[in-house]
Amino acid sequence: MDEQTWLTDKLVYIEGLSKPSERLQLLAILAKKKERTQEDERTLRTLIRAERSADRAANAQSRVLRLLKVRVDHERRARNYQHIQRGLLFETAKLSEWPNETLLGALIEIAKQTQPETLEHWKKLGTTTLNNQTKESLNG
Repeated sequence: MDEQTWLTDKLVYIEGLSKPSERLQLLAILAKKKERTQEDERTLRTLIRAERSADRAANAQSRVLRLLKVRVDHERRARNYQHIQRGLLFETAKLSEWPNETLLGALIEIAKQTQPETLEHWKKLGTTTLNNQTKESLNG
């Protein structure tokens, strides 16, 4: 965007503010002034450079915030998906009707299990069950 278009847009923006800052007020006054001295011209150029830099910084910050929001949303969705998947596992194992306290106690006991043979057996059992469930849902 060329400087004159930017300045025109900025003046419209400044006029729409209820309480523009002193810097913006000075920018508007100097921009509207018909005959400017060399000092006025230098001040106006400096104000324009400062405001354009501030606009670029605000735009960059806005882009960063959007990226962060997208990332947080993605992480939240992944976490929700994982929670749903875990809930479906409880349904599949017919544990969803158990009281929370009983279920938690059982999970604590399971977490204490560290023998590789037992864990491998559970993994095979779970894989078989999930594969059968998938086949049933595709056929049925």
